[in-house]
Amino acid sequence: MGFWIMILSGVIGLEMLHLGFNKRAQKPLRPVLVGVGIILMAFAIYVATPLGADLILKVAM
Repeated sequence: MGFWIMILSGVIGLEMLHLGFNKRAQKPLRPVLVGVGIILMAFAIYVATPLGADLILKVAM
């Protein structure tokens, strides 16, 4: 279960970063997208560690 949470949050985080650095995005929205993307990527990295996987299992059960 933690593996899929890591994959999903990583993919969504990358997409948010991509949209944040896109020139067609609205100017006030760019920092928000980049910030959310960085937070999701950090969460995906944390879940990839044994400590993060243990936390996910504790929350899920």
